[in-house]
Parts: sequence; C-alpha cells; structure tokens
Amino acid sequence: MEILLSQNPQQCQLFGKLGWLIQGLLGAASFSSLIVKRYTEQNRRTWKIWFMDTSKQGFSAGLLHILNLLISYYIEGKEPGSGQCTWYFLTFVVDIFLGMAIAYILLNSLERCLNGSETLKFKSGFYGEPPSWGLWAYQMWLWLGIILFTKFCLIGTMVVFKSPLRFIGDLFLKPIERFPNFELIMVMIIIPVVMNSLMFWITDSFLKNGEKVVIATETISIELLEKDIDTEENIAINKYQI
Repeated sequence: MEILLSQNPQQCQLFGKLGWLIQGLLGAASFSSLIVKRYTEQNRRTWKIWFMDTSKQGFSAGLLHILNLLISYYIEGKEPGSGQCTWYFLTFVVDIFLGMAIAYILLNSLERCLNGSETLKFKSGFYGEPPSWGLWAYQMWLWLGIILFTKFCLIGTMVVFKSPLRFIGDLFLKPIERFPNFELIMVMIIIPVVMNSLMFWITDSFLKNGEKVVIATETISIELLEKDIDTEENIAINKYQI
C-alpha cells in the first residue's frame, strides 16, 4: 500500500518493472472473462470452436496493446508535460467506445461484400464441418486487417484532436497524478479490466457464429416434423386399405 500511495515526482511510467508486471496481469484477467462467458452461454460452444473464436480476439487485443504502448510513448515525447499513462488511457478509451463500433460495422460490411464470391465469402465464427484451421486463418487475417485499418483511422483522429484529448485525460487523472504507481494500477488494471472484459464479451458475441446452432436446431425440428407427418399419413392409408 505504501508503494502505491507513495508520492513520487516522476510521472507514471508504462515501461518500468511494475508496468510490465501489470500488463501481464491485465492480459490474463481480461482474457479469463471469455472463459466465464463460455460457461454462461445457452448454446455452449465446443472448446475447439471457442478457442478459434477467442484466439482471433486475443491476437487483435495483443496487437492493439502494443500499438497503444507505442502511441503513448511517441505522443508523450511530442507533448511535454503529458504522461505515458494519460495517453494510454486515452487510446484505450477511444478503442473501446469508437474503435469497437467501427470494427463491427466493417466486419458486417465485409461479410456482405464478399457474400457473392464463392471463393472469398465467409461467415464469422463458422469454420466448416468439421472445423477447418484454414478457414480460421482466413478469418484471422481479415479481422486483423479490420483492426489495423480501424486503428490507423483512430490514430489520425487522435493526432488531430490531441490537445483537447490531453486536457480530458489530464482532468480525469488529475486527482491521482501525485501517486504514479497507483495511477499505473488504475490505468493498466482497474479501468482496463472492467472495460476490457465488457469489450471482450461484446466482441466475442459478433465474432462467433451465433446462427449456427439455431439453424441446425430448426433444420432438425423440420425434419422430425416431416417424418411425423409421413408416419401419420402412412398409418391413415393403411387403416383405409384395411
């Protein structure tokens, strides 16, 4: 507790020893929420399908985290007086509220655009029967491309509006800036774990194939209904012949 609340003239640092430890804890805590989500699903996916779905998100989240660290380090160097934690917090919030919406729109638009091509069409979360790692890899690269395109758009937006964004970030973190270790905990664990878990749940919901089980169930129900009708007709015909 003394370490967290110790007043230090230095600013919050993402790349110190405590920073690297916290980043590892953040990744583990955020990704574990997807395991909890699997056990709450009504139509639970197999572990293989679950891994295929969540690994796409795991790779993209890791890529975003690295980019956010680099962006925070770069902008902090260009903006004297601003801290790395402030810019990491800002890039993270922009990713959550704006980036996720853009990625969702792009994914659905790409599915519709490629639907007319027998070679390139895909349905996110459907990997064939049996599941194919080739289809998974194809969807992985498409998703990473969407994430990169979205991120570069957001970087441009942040560069243009960096002054008002910095004001907002500094204003939000002002009460705890005297305690850089505690600020690091807030920026890298408390806020991200809550918001990352929410983002992972929402993103997993549109990355997985939610229609597959429903379609299969409807197909089975229709087939069973047709068999029952045929059986009843045969019984009626036999009775009439007798």
